[in-house]
Amino acid sequence: MSFATNMLAAEQGPAKWDAMTALTSKGVLLYGGITLGLFLVCVALVWMLVRVGKRERTARQNLLRDETGTSMMEFTMVLPILMFFMLAMTQSMFVMVGNYFVQYSAFAATRSAIVQIPYDETLGGDQGNRTLGSAGDERYDAVLRSAIMAVLPVAGDNGETGSSGLGAAIDADALVEGIENHYSQYGQEAPVWVEGKIRNKIAYASANTEITPLVARVVNEHTVVFEDVVDRWGQKDPVTIRVDHKLALQIPWANRIFADGDHGGGTRYMNVSAQTTLTNEGVLERFHEPRLPRIDQYGGSP
Repeated sequence: MSFATNMLAAEQGPAKWDAMTALTSKGVLLYGGITLGLFLVCVALVWMLVRVGKRERTARQNLLRDETGTSMMEFTMVLPILMFFMLAMTQSMFVMVGNYFVQYSAFAATRSAIVQIPYDETLGGDQGNRTLGSAGDERYDAVLRSAIMAVLPVAGDNGETGSSGLGAAIDADALVEGIENHYSQYGQEAPVWVEGKIRNKIAYASANTEITPLVARVVNEHTVVFEDVVDRWGQKDPVTIRVDHKLALQIPWANRIFADGDHGGGTRYMNVSAQTTLTNEGVLERFHEPRLPRIDQYGGSP
């Protein structure tokens, strides 16, 4: 690796989740701004409805100037617009949250990858730091499961999946049982949605989440590009995992504004992508020749 690439890897620091970086990501800021703008529009429309209501009350008190019909017409025109903007604001807020969770999913997948990549060599083999392979490879599936579990809170729950085949690799029964046990520890029964929605969310996320392993290449001091991994990573190389998720849009009517596609049956989705770079854990050599003269406990040379 070049010095610049080494610096890129070193600058990643500890493999810790940086929530502030996710909150300031492009997708979160964009849809956060849209949500704020729609909120201000809703406030303005509510203010208009209040004005219409005051005018109607004034008109009823004035026998010589009855504007009740006009006020009712204005109310009828403004109310549907207000409802639409409220739905759009709600969907935009969910998209903002969805972008945040996909950011976390990319971190979780990369954190899993930097442990899975050198896994074989730690068992005494000679395949450490190789590529993750594809679906069906134990290490690839482990990384993909990490991405899927992280994105479950915003995954669709309608059970429309597509074709993934990884759903069976995630033990839905164990997850449901764990959540039910959590509630039972507090003397409560699990909500009715645990049994049904968790399974549907796992199925949806499994079919609509993909990972792509990448390696960073420094072009110059200002440019870093990410390329597919050809063979293997080096020890302490920067490892990047990109997560692509089809975020379910479940607010009626407003989802048409943000949709990139349709699953069928009116279920729409938005393509959301995120990636995170962490330093490969690598595998250190088991034994190292000492570089400095060793001194025994009595102060002499060994």
